[in-house]
Amino acid sequence: MEKRIEGNFTGITTSPAMITIPKSEYDLLVEIKNKFLGVNNHEQTKEKKA
Repeated sequence: MEKRIEGNFTGITTSPAMITIPKSEYDLLVEIKNKFLGVNNHEQTKEKKA
């Protein structure tokens, strides 16, 4: 069952402007995590510089 869900998950497509779909589930999760962390770090950096 899990393998089936993972297989479907890798087949998800989104707008290229939003996110590039990596080749594996792990890479996809890392990509999403980095996007969220990047936003948070960017906000913190702006506050420190201000």
